[in-house]
Amino acid sequence: MGQFPTLDSFMSRGQTWAPTANIDSRSAWFFENQSGTLGTNLTGSSVYVGVTGTVRVIIAGTVGAQNTVTNLTLVSGGTGYTTANGVATTVTSIVPASNGAGLTVDTTAAGGIITSVVINAAGTNYGLGDIITVAGGGVNATFRVDGVTSLNPTAADAIEFLGAQAGSILPVVVDYVLIPGANAATNLIVGK
Repeated sequence: MGQFPTLDSFMSRGQTWAPTANIDSRSAWFFENQSGTLGTNLTGSSVYVGVTGTVRVIIAGTVGAQNTVTNLTLVSGGTGYTTANGVATTVTSIVPASNGAGLTVDTTAAGGIITSVVINAAGTNYGLGDIITVAGGGVNATFRVDGVTSLNPTAADAIEFLGAQAGSILPVVVDYVLIPGANAATNLIVGK
């Protein structure tokens, strides 16, 4: 295998890189004591492909679902409600740039009034202070969004290199490597 000039972000300027000599020889799967399904904590690594096959990666800096709801506070319990699961909601945005969608809740009601909710599906793109209206009943129960978070990326955020060639370096830096099945290029080497 030949020598490759390096990028500043990969190694020191002016040096050359021999894949088998100068980067961690462990597979990307084990690089950071991985558990689960994503090769984690690669934090902007380059990937050298040792065996021709399919490689799925999540590009450095990719964020998963953004501004998912983590906390709701009751504003009004409304009227005409029953206890239910997976109830749809609508949002009145307080934050100008938020356009929340997908939040569903499990409700507990007494005497037609919602007394509490539990987040069923957190949705995305909500802002602190957004007012959530719960469907059903008199469509007048409301909650305020008091907590949001952005999630880590998932496999759905990955891109796939089909037929990645042995001896090549993927043209992107990655935060995660996914190993997709038996014909995958599992002989991967990562380095920074």
